Amino acid sequence: MTAMMQSVNSTTNKVLGYPLNAWYVAAWDHEVTRKPMSRRIAD
Repeated sequence: MTAMMQSVNSTTNKVLGYPLNAWYVAAWDHEVTRKPMSRRIAD
């Protein structure tokens, strides 16, 4: 129970509003091809 409470009260959970180092869907279907592309979001 103590370990569970510590993880819930950690500062990381309070600061981050969205996951970091994750894949996001951010393209229209006509933009997706076999060629890799990059796009910066939530910067």
